Order: sequence, then structure tokens, then C-alpha cells
Amino acid sequence: MPRRIIARRLYKFIEDHNIIPDSQAGFRRNRSTTDQLFHFLQHTSTHRTKGHHTIAAFFDAQKAFDRMWHEGLLLKLRKYNLPPKFTRWIASFLSHRTTNFEIGSSFSSPLDITTGTPQGSTINPILYIVYVGDIPQPENRFTQISQYADDIAIWTSHINPLRTEEYLQQYINSVNQWCHDWRLELNPKKSQILYIAKHNRLRRQPISHSTTP
Repeated sequence: MPRRIIARRLYKFIEDHNIIPDSQAGFRRNRSTTDQLFHFLQHTSTHRTKGHHTIAAFFDAQKAFDRMWHEGLLLKLRKYNLPPKFTRWIASFLSHRTTNFEIGSSFSSPLDITTGTPQGSTINPILYIVYVGDIPQPENRFTQISQYADDIAIWTSHINPLRTEEYLQQYINSVNQWCHDWRLELNPKKSQILYIAKHNRLRRQPISHSTTP
């Protein structure tokens, strides 16, 4: 079956079954970075007028497509009750790929590739948003997450600056643990922390965005 047909049917399945959270806008119809940016600006502006403090953390998933763990992806597809014929097709699509390494003047024996997807396939973006679709959601109403493919924005707004830092750090720790469990990693070189306060009274306590749980 052509990959574009599989991609179209898989996309319909995940949308019909609400598998992807609303926080993810990447590779989805009628969604864009503009929507995510508007949501962030509206949220922070509203809380700023109330005198609340906001801290936002921006992350990039390092080599996201290359790090997708095949067994983990197939496990999630089965958990979502994807029709078996599609799961089998995707398993076949990901398998039978090998690589070897040059060692001096010789090459190593072929090694199975157990992560990543073949370059350039139309199904890759959909597999990725399925793979990251179960990223933990915030457990309190003060913290929010916004995703666009492999870009992640997390922010917390609260009247108490200490609570702002505490809630944000707790959620970042939760996301880091999830990344570790599913063999993903946030790129520390592309991570940024933004402080927003009406009267600039935040203590700016360092927020840890280490990728080590």
C-alpha cells in the first residue's frame, strides 16, 4: 500500500480518536505556529494585567526524528488500538534497516537500526506526533504547554513568584523524565528561559532544564 495512503489513513485515525493533545499543533490541519503564539501572548498578557508572574521555558527536542525508538512507537500504536494491518505495515516500514561503521581501513558487521525513520517519507511527521502524543500534561491550572512538532513551550503564571518557579520546575522535571523513558532528549543549547512580571519583581531563581532526570 502506498505510503501516502497509509499516512492519510493514520492521520484520520489519530484525529478521529483524539490521540494527539490540543497542545500539539505541528503537522496538523488548520493549526499553525501563529495559533500557538497567540495563545501564549494572550495568556501572559491576561496574567500580567492581574499582577501575576510568568516564567516560560522553550525547548527543542534534539534530533527528534532520528531518536524515535521503534519498539516504543509500536507499543504506543498498539495502545491506541491502531488496526493491526497498519501496525504491521509500520513495523515493516521501520525494520530491515542496517548500518555499519568504518574502523580504520575496515568496516564493522551490519548493525540493526532501532531508532529513527527513513528520510523523506510522508508518514514520518505523523509517526512523530503519535510518538510524542502522550507527553505528560500539566497537573495544575497555572502551567501550560504548547508544542509545534519538536518545539516545546512551557509556562507558568501565578501571583506568588515562588509558586511560579516551583510549578514550572516540577513540570519540567516531569517532561524530562518522560523524555528519558522514551529515549528522547531536549537540546540544552537551544533552550531558553523567559521571565515576565508587571513590576519586574521576580527573583529569577535559576530554572533547571537539564535533560538528565
